[in-house]
Amino acid sequence: MPPVIVRKSDNSSIYATTDLATIIQRNKDFSPDKIWYVVDKRQELHFTQVFRCARRAELVPESTELEFLGFGTMNGADGKPYKTRDGGVMRLSDLIETVTNASLERLTNSTFVSEEDREDYARKLGMAAIKFGDLINHRSKDYIFDLDKFMSAEGKTGIYLLYTVSRINSIMKKAGDVKAELSGIYTDSERELMLKMLMTGDVFERAMNEKAPNYICENAYQLAVAFSGFYHENHIINEPDEKKKSSWLALARLTRKMIIKHLDILGIETVENM
Repeated sequence: MPPVIVRKSDNSSIYATTDLATIIQRNKDFSPDKIWYVVDKRQELHFTQVFRCARRAELVPESTELEFLGFGTMNGADGKPYKTRDGGVMRLSDLIETVTNASLERLTNSTFVSEEDREDYARKLGMAAIKFGDLINHRSKDYIFDLDKFMSAEGKTGIYLLYTVSRINSIMKKAGDVKAELSGIYTDSERELMLKMLMTGDVFERAMNEKAPNYICENAYQLAVAFSGFYHENHIINEPDEKKKSSWLALARLTRKMIIKHLDILGIETVENM
């Protein structure tokens, strides 16, 4: 392990100096049990050195967790870090504006969204596309930014999940005040959907233990896919058996609640319809 230089011969400081000072200050102000560093994975050696120095110098108690959580880079089609058209580094504000404008363009002729709501919808769709597109990948992996892929209503995208929620909203609206209560399992597709829901607790625990939100993204997507299979196999609104219809509506409502919970944890807002 290379040694850490805390002070240079000319008495100037470097990153290691300020990082160690930050650890001292955080420990003084907050006495944290855990300190997580979410930083570019290329900085792993640097923080390994800093943490080793902090331990040896007893800057934090032995019980304090110091963990490096390295993340990959968002790349362009050429496999290199994503840049603007003129070759500069893409600012987050510019990225958000690009995706929001793309969303707004797609909503121009939409009959489901009123003109006064389009900007709000465009912002929510754009943020869903960016956040889900980023978090679906394991944090340590690099990935390609593809606007068309991120904005697709099919596949593993935030837009697809928002569409699933809006589809369930439409079902519940058409059903009106019909009583919704689970009463049993009538088809294979609803059994599969229920099993996906039952496994959600394990998925959340794994995501927390590994500090990896991609597991939550994947589970949300799998719930949406399972619901799609259930929806296409069963004609919920037109089901003549009231007991089945009530149970299926309850399952649809529960699915919506579960997916929204996933999205809320990921920081993604839903829309009423699409």
